Amino acid sequence: MTEQEISVPYECIGDEVLLESYHAGKVALESIITSIQGLEAEMHRRMRDRGATSIPSESWRCEIQTSAVYYDERLVPLLEILNEPDLATCYTPAHQETVDIPAKWNMTKVKALARRYGDQATAVVDGARGDGASRMLFKERHG
Repeated sequence: MTEQEISVPYECIGDEVLLESYHAGKVALESIITSIQGLEAEMHRRMRDRGATSIPSESWRCEIQTSAVYYDERLVPLLEILNEPDLATCYTPAHQETVDIPAKWNMTKVKALARRYGDQATAVVDGARGDGASRMLFKERHG
């Protein structure tokens, strides 16, 4: 949508009415945002108080989704646990290209290998896991 298409319905109003209307819209929007933030905080509180990650509903899907983060320094014991061919599939050591490239773990492959290697490897992976960012998933259920 172009600026001209947006401004057409308002071109017949005077400057003062335009500015007052804009201000009223901004105030209304701020009020709506504050209300939504309060509702979301209450949804978070209810889930936290229940020890839950969702609010069960037949009409709505409301849940907290938290991504996992893995702390590289806690994965170091895997360097001794995994054999060289397996390690080569999931770990790239730090190296120099045009800039320093830090070591990198492919966590999809690490987790699969840890399951194959058993308790010692899975304990390392589990110990390296932390909670990352969380976000609220909210949408209407259909059907």
